[in-house]
Amino acid sequence: MESASVVVTLSDWLPLGILGLIAAGALTLGLRTYALYRGKRLVSCPRDGRSAGLEVDAGRAALTASLGWPDLRVARCSCWPGARDCSQDCLRQIEAAPRESLVQTIVSRWHREASASTSSRR
Repeated sequence: MESASVVVTLSDWLPLGILGLIAAGALTLGLRTYALYRGKRLVSCPRDGRSAGLEVDAGRAALTASLGWPDLRVARCSCWPGARDCSQDCLRQIEAAPRESLVQTIVSRWHREASASTSSRR
């Protein structure tokens, strides 16, 4: 019996390489999007103008970002359950300034400004 020899060429592996690069790019984009939209946020509720604490569904945002464009949805809101059927227009504030709406950013800014005002009084 003769053994068959198999010749593998670059053109055989090229489609797999391209698919790998596309998958790596989608994964990177998804992870960046997840990191950008995770965390507790403070926004102004468009319905009544009050402050509302909320969390974005970062997993959904990451998945949809890797497929094209992030689809933001509220996962939790301090106005719920009473206003659970709201239009989620507050997400526009987060889309416009994702990092600035994070509670951590707001508290850090307040602390920095409070420290600066205390040190200027001395």
